Amino acid sequence: MDLTLVYLLSFGLFLLLTGYFLPRLGRHITRPISWVIMIGTVVFSVFITLEQTALYRMIAIVSLQLLSMKVIVATETYAGKNKLSFLQWCAFSLGWFGMRPALFEHLPSKVLPFINLLLKGCLRIVVGIVLINLSAIVDKQFHNNYFLSELLLLVGLSFILHFGILNLSAAVWRALGVDVRELFRSPYRSKSLKEILG
Repeated sequence: MDLTLVYLLSFGLFLLLTGYFLPRLGRHITRPISWVIMIGTVVFSVFITLEQTALYRMIAIVSLQLLSMKVIVATETYAGKNKLSFLQWCAFSLGWFGMRPALFEHLPSKVLPFINLLLKGCLRIVVGIVLINLSAIVDKQFHNNYFLSELLLLVGLSFILHFGILNLSAAVWRALGVDVRELFRSPYRSKSLKEILG
């Protein structure tokens, strides 16, 4: 078994448990601890994956960093008290890319409208696949124009992940009664990260 993977999973479990129990302490204690954990997560994930491939490193670093940010938002939202059950905390921290844990306080609940998000997600995944295929065609036809091919590829991947899969994820959570909203709504018009991440 890959020893690096064992270390990464162990650190992820540490973050998961810390995010659930840390908010029970007062904010004056939890705030500095959560930020130290976040910085420590960056250092740990970068150095533990030095010998790995670029894709492996990216997934490891991004995944642990996202989980460490969940610790911060939990301590900011629930300092001195934690209104989430462990199952709700796991659903929020491992199953949702947004940063508002309070939305998961009533999981499970009655079904909320989700068909629009489901259709949007599927349509955007199709657009992403078309762009990725177009990128391959451009790469074959215009060998010297790497920029256009790579641009189409990146935009296609973004359509699939940020505007497709994340909409499908929101649809699933709404079907389970969690009042999440579409992430990355008109990012070019946002004035803050809060508006983008909902």
